[in-house]
Amino acid sequence: MTGKKWTKNEIKFMIEHRLDYSLAEMSARVDHPKSSVLSKIHDLGYTWRREKIEHRKSWTPDEDQFLRKNYGEIPTKKIAEKLDRTFYSVRNRLTVLNLFRYTRIQISTSPEFHLTEEEAS
Repeated sequence: MTGKKWTKNEIKFMIEHRLDYSLAEMSARVDHPKSSVLSKIHDLGYTWRREKIEHRKSWTPDEDQFLRKNYGEIPTKKIAEKLDRTFYSVRNRLTVLNLFRYTRIQISTSPEFHLTEEEAS
């Protein structure tokens, strides 16, 4: 099912006032669902943040290079400490850079998970 079409006036209003209203308020003003408002704003190249989050800092090319060079050689927790970032911030950046790989291997030692040679055949 497709929703109602966006008008030029709705789009213009939304872009001009996106920092003035909450997502719920904007949704009511333009008469589109919140998910639709958010998708449209992102499709147009804008963000919804009403205020800059002060404690966040952008990633630098040097930090990205450090990740590329050291991920897999140094534990992620140590990389986070070295870059003065949180563990999850580093994990998210690794995902953005397509470097993250899940490597935790679990080996079971329970007897019920071990097959005999006959069962394995």
